[in-house]
Amino acid sequence: MKKYIFHGLWLLIAATAFQACRYDSLILFDQKPDVYFSWLDGNRRELDSTLIKFESKIGDMISIDIPVTITGALSETERQVSFTVDTGTTAIAGTHYELPEHITIPARQPGGTLTIHFFRTPDINANREVLKLAIKLTNNEQFGTNYREKLVNTTTGEKRQVLVYKMYISDFIQQPMWWAMSGTNSTAFGEYSDKKFLTVANANGFPPDWLNGEIEWNGLVLGNLYTSTGANNFPRYMNPLAKRTTQWLNWYKETNGEPYLEDDGSEMKMGPNGQL
Repeated sequence: MKKYIFHGLWLLIAATAFQACRYDSLILFDQKPDVYFSWLDGNRRELDSTLIKFESKIGDMISIDIPVTITGALSETERQVSFTVDTGTTAIAGTHYELPEHITIPARQPGGTLTIHFFRTPDINANREVLKLAIKLTNNEQFGTNYREKLVNTTTGEKRQVLVYKMYISDFIQQPMWWAMSGTNSTAFGEYSDKKFLTVANANGFPPDWLNGEIEWNGLVLGNLYTSTGANNFPRYMNPLAKRTTQWLNWYKETNGEPYLEDDGSEMKMGPNGQL
């Protein structure tokens, strides 16, 4: 009986030692920290894409900082994250955007940022084409990419990938449905152009990101430009919006001694109902 007990204990000790060796090897060789994109919107929801809309901005460059987070322990030294331009990208490096060589994780920090500069170029507007840039995080000696997706909805079980971030670049505006409720021209604003659309926004004090969200004007929430709310609300206020734009156009002409021009060289004017 003692012999059997001895052999049983020996087998148990050997099995435990084997498991311990396996566990230690995982820590030593497979514990390289992972890195992933971790941008949250205002409602704390994970983002995997961003719109770069030059049409709603002033200036020729837009810069964004995309957060990345690491797993595992912090480091006393600075570390670097590798990435590559992913398939499906149509934007051209050096022409439409500029990237750093790597992402830096500062010492004793749980993450860093990928800073990307986007450039406004005439071809984006001329071609009326939405360009795409996709960035994919990749393995290197310091970080892995085994953390591939994150649970974003505990109720539905929805998951979102966290290794590829996509950006869509545009510089043109779609004519909103309320601009001309009938025919080509609006009796308030006249013939449509992107420049006139932006002038109406500027003259009426719309916020800088007015193309991306709800528009408030004179204390009234008009709604989003491209939604049914906007389609219902904007027509009621088109004439006042156009008249205020005419006031701005008159001010520009008096101040500069020449009219404000459309891109084709003609004088910008509102429609008949937008005159003072």
